[in-house]
Amino acid sequence: MAKHDLAAGNFLIPNATFIAELVAFVIILAIIWRYILPPVQKAMHQRQEMIRQQVEDAEEAKAKLAEAQEAYKNALTEARVEAAQIRENARAEAQRTIEELRASAQEESARIVARGEEQLQRPRAALGDRHALGRARGEDHRPAAGRRQPGPRHGRRLHRRPRRP
Repeated sequence: MAKHDLAAGNFLIPNATFIAELVAFVIILAIIWRYILPPVQKAMHQRQEMIRQQVEDAEEAKAKLAEAQEAYKNALTEARVEAAQIRENARAEAQRTIEELRASAQEESARIVARGEEQLQRPRAALGDRHALGRARGEDHRPAAGRRQPGPRHGRRLHRRPRRP
């Protein structure tokens, strides 16, 4: 009995309970390995693949965003340059138009002044001829000194204003 008491008191010596527990543990481990672990591993692999795909998509989107921002900056710079060029062309065209209109106006004013001078010269020439002819005859066409010439301002009033009460 001493031997049995010694074995019963020592937990390091295997007995039948230990072997039964070991067999049950191995059976449970085999069941877990065979039926539970594959679906869990499959879900984990799917999840890892999905995360890897999302990371790749995020990196690709980041690269596309950087490319789009660069294209936007280039287009904006090009548009600003083109707008500045259009503004300069418009200013130059406006200046050209102003100069053309100014030259045209000066030509027109010179033409009007010349026509006016010409129109003034004709009556002067005619008057000059009449004065020369009258002097040759001894006539004086100047008004008499101190005498008023009849006309709308010097003669009788042509129009009467109504009196106010």
